[in-house]
Amino acid sequence: MILLIEDDLVTLHITTALLTRMRLPYLKAQTGAEALEHLWTSPIDLIIADLRLPDMSGLDLLDQAFAKRHLKDIPVIFCTAASDQETVERALRLGAVDFVKKPASTDNMAARIDRALARVPQRWEPARDVMKRSGLDVRAYYSLLASLRAGIVDLLGLLDAEGTADEAVTAAAETVRSGAGQAGAIRTSQVLDVAWLGPDAPRDRAMMAEALALELKAFDVVLQSRNARPYLPATATA
Repeated sequence: MILLIEDDLVTLHITTALLTRMRLPYLKAQTGAEALEHLWTSPIDLIIADLRLPDMSGLDLLDQAFAKRHLKDIPVIFCTAASDQETVERALRLGAVDFVKKPASTDNMAARIDRALARVPQRWEPARDVMKRSGLDVRAYYSLLASLRAGIVDLLGLLDAEGTADEAVTAAAETVRSGAGQAGAIRTSQVLDVAWLGPDAPRDRAMMAEALALELKAFDVVLQSRNARPYLPATATA
């Protein structure tokens, strides 16, 4: 999923038409506030952002978004009419992988997007690879994904409940991470390590809850797009 952040209507129209032609799903935002809402509530894989927005700069937007550790590795393409060396250096430190000077041709922009997509952190192991190494058929594979989704829901319930001990959260998180490894849910494993299980993880319940809520949406996209609804166990309908 690409997040396009652009307040110029002409550029917005041209870029959305290009993304549609490239068959890439996208969300769009015309202000920094709208972009942050998308980043915090939708699983985003790549950001294409104008440096100048009506309510904040693109750099300040990323400062706020990437304060959340589970979002820090999203690559960014900045689009700008002009930029000084200090701005470029700050943008690179924040995670920018490319700059596109406006106005850009659609061919040039398409090439930049393709190049940036190669930097996107892998969210899923290919389904065919998972099924091959696990000996699963299609029905069993989707059932595995649905069961893992149910485990994430259960973990979120523990995080939301008052008085849940860290040990209980850790045990549930380790169960989900084990299931994520079996199902090829690479991003889910990364999120758990960043928020809770990794040696340098802050054990931040709020951050893990936010990150896992995004994972649930990513699971729903896969399950719905593959017409997997008949395979969902009752426990996965939360």
